[in-house]
Amino acid sequence: MAEIAGSVVYRHRIALPPGSIVEVSITDASVPDPAAAIVGQTEIVTRGQQVPLPFRVQYDEAAIAPGHRYLAKVRVLIEGRVRWINDTANPVINDAPTEGIVVVVAPFRG
Repeated sequence: MAEIAGSVVYRHRIALPPGSIVEVSITDASVPDPAAAIVGQTEIVTRGQQVPLPFRVQYDEAAIAPGHRYLAKVRVLIEGRVRWINDTANPVINDAPTEGIVVVVAPFRG
């Protein structure tokens, strides 16, 4: 298994409540499909930790297709509701970083 590693941050001066859930996934963005294939995912339950929140996501190297574009996606859930997401692309793997990735999340307005 291989992995990507980095941290989740946001620019607002607000604390995450304990028990917030940070979901980090690696998706294959090569096919324009809202349900892009997830090749790796992890879930972090905060226990009072605040940003920057470190993450590691493992993935099977055999599932990686040469030339495909993979992205790190983050959702932060508070009391079961999505409150923060990354709204910019964060390329990973294939000619993109696998370490030191910084994913900036913003309030979800959905």
